Amino acid sequence: MPKTELPWFDDFANDLLSDEKLNNALAFASFLYDNGLMALKTSKYFWSVKYKGTRICTISLRENSWWIRFFGRTDGSHELLDRSEAYMTDEHKNFILDRIREPQCRNCRSYIEKTIFGKTFEKICWCTPIMLFNPSEEILEYAEEITLIARKTADVIAAEKTAT
Repeated sequence: MPKTELPWFDDFANDLLSDEKLNNALAFASFLYDNGLMALKTSKYFWSVKYKGTRICTISLRENSWWIRFFGRTDGSHELLDRSEAYMTDEHKNFILDRIREPQCRNCRSYIEKTIFGKTFEKICWCTPIMLFNPSEEILEYAEEITLIARKTADVIAAEKTAT
């Protein structure tokens, strides 16, 4: 059974995933650990990754699938998306724009109009604008880069809050 430095995640991942999906989920969990990011279990199948009070992303596991969510509505994550633009390359921005979740959320059914990187979306999912389902190794590389950019942005936001 593949293992990481995160036994709390290993058991669930090994029970629910296999092959490439398992390896990629464990690789992302290890990446988080190696970069000082803790994933806290918030419910049976969900982990929230926070840094200095700002949610960076969430990880979800289900039978034979997993996903990473970025820039949801809670914990200032929409602000995080807006403020992260300063640290993103055009390649990062295009990656995100190509993955914006337009109306398809069964959870919140609450859609908003939002301009992201100069592009206006009439209706995007309010709770999770970006969701990466069963990310491949290539997609994980972007996810890791975006996670580090979000962490850097969270540093700036935390410093501003401390200064005031």
